[in-house]
Amino acid sequence: MRNESFLGVFHFGPPSHGASMVGDQVVKLVEKHFQSFFFYNLSSSSTVEDIGGLNFYKFFNIFKLYFAVVFRLFVFRPKVVYFTPALNGFAIYRDFIFLFIFSFYRFLFGAKIICHIHMLPAKLMSNSFLKIIWTYITAEFTILCLTESLRENFLVLKNKNVVVFSNCLFIEDSAFIEDSVRKPKRWSSYSSYSHRLIFIGHLMESKGFFRFLSLIPKYPDCQFVILGKTVGENSHRSLNEVIEEYGDRVEYHGFISGVEKFRVLSSCDLYILPSFSEAQPLTIIESLYCGVPILATNVGGIPDMVNQTVGASCSFEQFDEYLPRLLNAGKISYSESCVKMFNDNYTLEKFEANFVKVFC
Repeated sequence: MRNESFLGVFHFGPPSHGASMVGDQVVKLVEKHFQSFFFYNLSSSSTVEDIGGLNFYKFFNIFKLYFAVVFRLFVFRPKVVYFTPALNGFAIYRDFIFLFIFSFYRFLFGAKIICHIHMLPAKLMSNSFLKIIWTYITAEFTILCLTESLRENFLVLKNKNVVVFSNCLFIEDSAFIEDSVRKPKRWSSYSSYSHRLIFIGHLMESKGFFRFLSLIPKYPDCQFVILGKTVGENSHRSLNEVIEEYGDRVEYHGFISGVEKFRVLSSCDLYILPSFSEAQPLTIIESLYCGVPILATNVGGIPDMVNQTVGASCSFEQFDEYLPRLLNAGKISYSESCVKMFNDNYTLEKFEANFVKVFC
C-alpha cells in the first residue's frame, strides 16, 4: 500500500555532489512508495564551484523558495516533510528559518518532520545560541545521521528520535561491472609502476587534494591517479605543475562516472582520502564496492566506515606510517573484506529497507 503525501526540501542534482546523489535516490523511492509528492531543490547553485557563494540571484531564490514551501505546506498538507538542513556556513541561517516553518506546521497538523544530516554539525555544535534554538524547535523531529559517531552529536542535543541512516551506492549495469570490472586482483598489466594510488573528488583543499599531491615525491615507485574537476585557479595550476614535473606518474582523468569510473578505481591498489572534513563519503563506499582498500584521515564519520579489515583511518601525519604498510600487505589482502562491508551496509536494498522503516 502506497503512503499518502510527501513534501521534500533537499538537494538533488544538478549539481552533482554527495548529498545530491543520495537525494536522487530519495526521489526514486518517494515516487515508488508515496501516492502524491512535491520536491523542492534546496540548492541555488548550478555548479559545485558556485556552492557557498552569495549573490542577489541566490537571495532572491531563497525567498522565493520560502514562499513556495509555505504555500505548498498549507495547500498540499503533506503527512511527511523531508528536509536536509545545512549546519555550517551562511546556509545554517537560511535553513533555521525552514526549521521554524516546519516546526510550526508540525504543531498545527501533526506531520512527521524528517531532517537528514549530510555534514558535520561544526557550526551548530560551536554556537550555544544555535544549539538552544535547535533543541527547542527540533525536539520532536526525526533526525537521520549517516554514522553512529555523528548520531552521538544529536543525542547530546537531546533530540529524541535519532536514527543512523547510511548512504548507499546505486549501481547501473551492475552485472557488467561484476563480470568485467569489480575484480579483487592486481592489475599489473595496467601500469608499469609498482602501485597505483587514487584520489577521487573535487580537487580542492578541503578534500585534501594538495595533501595528496604532497605524497607524489615521497613514493617514486607509485603512480598517482586523479579523478575529479579542479575547483579554483590554485588547484588547476597545481595539477598542471605536477603533470608537467612527474609526467606519466600522474594520471589525470577529470570527472568520469559510471562504469568507466569503477574501471579506473578497480585498477588501483589504494584509495587515498586525506580530507579535512567529511561525514560519510560516497567515494569510500565506491572503493569498498570495487574491493579497493582505503587510507583516509580520521575525521567525521570516516572511522565508522574504515577499520583495519578494509584499510586504515588516521591523522594525515601518520600516512607515511600506514601507506607503506597497506601497500606491502597488498590489495588482495583487503578486497574480500571491502566487498563484504559494502554488501552488509551500503547496498540500495539496505537503503530502501531503512527508507521504508523511517518514512512510511
